[in-house]
Amino acid sequence: MRDQVADNVAIKFSQGFYDAIGAGKGYEKAFEWGKVAIEFDLANNEASQILVLRKKGESFSQSIPVPPQIPVSQPNPQRSLSATECFDGAYEKYELGDKQGAIADYNEALLLNPNDAIAYSNRGVAKYELGDKQGAIADYNEAIHLNPNLVAAYSNRGLAKYDLGDKQGAIADHNEAIRLNPDYATAYYNRGLAKYDLGDKQGAIADHNEAIRFNPSDADPYNNRGVAKYELGDKQGAIADHNEAIRLNPNLAAAYSNRGLAKYDLGDKQGAIADHNEAIRLNPDYATAYYNRGLAKYDLGDKQGAIADYNEVIRLNPNLADAYSNRGIAKSVLGDKQGAIADYNEAIRLNPDNANAYNGLAWIKYLMGNSQEALLDVEQSLRFNPSYSAAYHTRGAILFYGLRRPQDAIAAFTKAISLEYNDSESYCDRGIVMASLGDTQKAIADFNQAIRFNSFWDARSLADAYHNRGNAYQQIGEGRNALVDFRKASELYQQQGRASDYDDVQNRIRELG
Repeated sequence: MRDQVADNVAIKFSQGFYDAIGAGKGYEKAFEWGKVAIEFDLANNEASQILVLRKKGESFSQSIPVPPQIPVSQPNPQRSLSATECFDGAYEKYELGDKQGAIADYNEALLLNPNDAIAYSNRGVAKYELGDKQGAIADYNEAIHLNPNLVAAYSNRGLAKYDLGDKQGAIADHNEAIRLNPDYATAYYNRGLAKYDLGDKQGAIADHNEAIRFNPSDADPYNNRGVAKYELGDKQGAIADHNEAIRLNPNLAAAYSNRGLAKYDLGDKQGAIADHNEAIRLNPDYATAYYNRGLAKYDLGDKQGAIADYNEVIRLNPNLADAYSNRGIAKSVLGDKQGAIADYNEAIRLNPDNANAYNGLAWIKYLMGNSQEALLDVEQSLRFNPSYSAAYHTRGAILFYGLRRPQDAIAAFTKAISLEYNDSESYCDRGIVMASLGDTQKAIADFNQAIRFNSFWDARSLADAYHNRGNAYQQIGEGRNALVDFRKASELYQQQGRASDYDDVQNRIRELG
């Protein structure tokens, strides 16, 4: 079929020509539309032989683009039978996974017919998939030189540029592919990924909308649109898109993992774990799912489970500094201070600017009684991230509890609150400092805020806030309010198995009768 032009070419030309006339275009533009209609029809006639690359969305933090698409071999009267055989053999080898063999056969085809744009474009796809992105771009360049209307070559070149970090160049190529074929779902999809990476989340959503409009049964655009919605704060919209992606493709691990992250942010930690479980079942080597499941387990109090998940992350990706840092936090809570220090140090070795790791290291050193060194570490954390509210909280704790500098501690806690208005722990600790300075009313005001925002922190800290507010009420003679708070703290301490704290608050209750 590739060796002779089909009879319907003239029909397609006339359709394009008269469509342009009907749209009010001149004869010159109508002639161009007719030629483009032929190009599209020839490509569609043998679409099974055009390789078009389209990236797949995988992790939440970065939606990964969609594999190249090999341009279809067009009917080409210049291609000899021998060249045709080489071309067909190359395509068959590509389909069987023999990319090197495909390249060799395309080489032969191009020796016999050096003007075959499709062969250059297809060879570029094989090179791309073997990791030779620059070689792929060189082939796409030649394909476009020979046939400036070869849509797939622009789209595939855009994908190679994307992988090499040239996001703007990728967008330019996808723009051209869309100009030539405004219904080209793959180009919208891949352009959306590049826009997302450049921070244009709304533009990414618009492109994925188009990809969905032209191909509503494709799960990947729903998944990636959900990622963009999540980043813009539309967590419910993100979940709806991931739901649809899962309906269309129940084996799309990324959609489960991404939905799990949105559920986590909405407070559904158990639902998040269930989604990450499914993602891991579908892809046992999915490091992102283990990482995010570890976050949910930690928040639900399963510190050992969190450590086990971070162990898997590190096994799969031993250079991920944040996994060491988070594992260090869990170890610290479980009392394994040396293990935590080792993890924080490894996180810093992998990423010397790791503010989280320096903050965690500072906290451990403070707990071990080395407040001066701890202060140096937290200052490093703030140097790398001046807007890190948790580090200001750590600084305040070191200054007050470790170094007895209450005014400096108040300043640190106040800064933490200014950066994160619902920082309950900073309100609670600032309240304790205020109480120590005799400013009981301000202390109570801070404890009120700490309790108000209790949904953003753990039950252990909530119990302490009730206990401390009870102490403040008792100091100013409001025994009834104190009794209410002590009883609430007692209930929480008993649930948490904190015997010493429970006994202390029970003594306060007895004192108040």
